[in-house]
Parts: sequence; C-alpha cells; structure tokens
Amino acid sequence: MYDEHMKIAAIIPCFNEESSIASVVLALANEIPGISIYVCDNGSTDRTVEAAIASGATVLSEKRKGKGNAVRKLFRDIDADVYVMIDGDNTYSTGMISEAIRMIANDYDMVTGEGMLTTVHQRKGHAFGNKLFTQLLRSLLNVSSKDVVSGLRVMSKRLLKTFPCLSLEFELEAELEIFCARMRLPVSSLPTSIQERVISEAN
Repeated sequence: MYDEHMKIAAIIPCFNEESSIASVVLALANEIPGISIYVCDNGSTDRTVEAAIASGATVLSEKRKGKGNAVRKLFRDIDADVYVMIDGDNTYSTGMISEAIRMIANDYDMVTGEGMLTTVHQRKGHAFGNKLFTQLLRSLLNVSSKDVVSGLRVMSKRLLKTFPCLSLEFELEAELEIFCARMRLPVSSLPTSIQERVISEAN
C-alpha cells in the first residue's frame, strides 16, 4: 500500500486529442481516486482543451511546439509526490498504475508501462525500429527497460526535480531511460496493454 496522503499527479502532454483525452482523464480518475490530472495543451487546433476541461482535468498551455516543451512545463509547474505521465491518445491501459505508485512509494524512481511494441498503431517499420532502438540502449548504455519508447511512466518527485529534460520531441522517453541508467536510479517495469490510437481529424 501507499500513503493515502501522498499527492499524486497525472501529467498529460497533448496535441489534437479531442477524440481521446476525455477517456484518458476518466480512466485515471477511476483508477486512482483523488488523483490530480493536468493536461498541457501544445497548441491544438481541435477541441482538445474543451474536452479535457469537461472531463475534469486542469489544463495548462504551452505554445512552443514539441512534446518535450509540454512535458517541461508540466515538470516545472506541477508539484506532487508521484507523477503519472501518460499519452493523451488513449492507447495505454491504466491498470498497472496503482501497483506502480506502490513501487514508487517503496523507493523506486521510475516504473515503466511495458507493452508489446508490435501492437501499437504505427507507420510501417516503426515497431521494428523501436525494438532495435531499445536493444541498442540496453546493450550500450545499460538501460534496463524493454520498451524505451513507452508513453506510460510513473515517477518519483526525486527523479523529476533532478532530470534535466533537454528533449524537444518524442526522444524524451529515451532521455529518461538513459538518465536513470547513468544515475543508477532504482527503476522497474510492469506490463500494460496497448490499443490502437484513435486519430483526430485535426491531426
């Protein structure tokens, strides 16, 4: 178990996820009662902001394009004991998050939701490329994760307040993995299921 008084925040970088963001917010609220949910909108041209607010999230705005910029704002502006970072496209199941929070409360710094990369809705060749990239980081930099591109991570305040976060786009996840490996931080992973992404008409 973890202390019910721990402040837990979900942080969701988002761009044009009108069709999915409400499902993500509601799933998090149902999985973790009392969780604070923050969406950082990265200049969406659809109704992502309205959908996020209607579902109960607090919305921040980052006009500088790039997932890294949105995540930096969330890291900088949100204070919590545990952070749940998840993509806003409703591809990741939230079922492992409660156990991951318990692991963070027991001194882990990051728990990654590991899914089957081949089930992700990607352009042709991306699943193979992601697997190859993961294998390279594991062999060259002692990264322990089997899914370095996972968009679902539960992290400690200790990690977030020391992590430099230099990335501009989706290399952010690999930067997290490399940082944890180099700093020899305690990390782990839990299996999660991945479903096909719903593509917004504005994308």
